Amino acid sequence: MVKGSNKAADRLAKLEEQRARINAEIQRVRAREQQQERKNETRRKVLVGAMILAKVNSSEWPE
Repeated sequence: MVKGSNKAADRLAKLEEQRARINAEIQRVRAREQQQERKNETRRKVLVGAMILAKVNSSEWPE
């Protein structure tokens, strides 16, 4: 009886370890996605600002 519960405990420990690794990977992927979204948003803002500045400099946009 003890052997069976020991195997179950070992399997449970391995599954917990696996879950921890998977959760860590999920966090890494989400962090990467958020970082890319921030980069994309910054790029959009820079491009819009450059477009507005170009229009102001060419007198197409009132100051």
